[in-house]
Amino acid sequence: WHAAATKAGNAVLLSNPNLLIMVGGLTYGTDLTGVYRLPVVLDVPHRLVYTAHCYVWSYHGLPNKYESLKMRLGKDWGYLITPGRSYTAPVFVSEFGTFSDCHGTSCQTWWPDFLRYLAEGDFDWAVWQ
Repeated sequence: WHAAATKAGNAVLLSNPNLLIMVGGLTYGTDLTGVYRLPVVLDVPHRLVYTAHCYVWSYHGLPNKYESLKMRLGKDWGYLITPGRSYTAPVFVSEFGTFSDCHGTSCQTWWPDFLRYLAEGDFDWAVWQ
């Protein structure tokens, strides 16, 4: 994953150094923990953006609702925006969601907690249907 992301990103930047290179995580895009040990470093600085995904079923049944979700997301990809770290890069939350028929307690608490996490971390995100 690391070698492929680095090689592909550098190949694209060789063609056009003004583009942003979006690098997603493993496990349906929810896991960027490998970047902690081995960050992607491109030949052109400030072109890397990590992308993350988050789904209600990935964090089902967490105790303490918001605090537990915040801790899990922080471990999975939220740590990437920590200032002063060598692996710091913007994080774009490019996909997230619930079940289309989700009316249970986990969905009712996950959505507002997830939006709170995005706002407090100043994460960038987009919606697509």
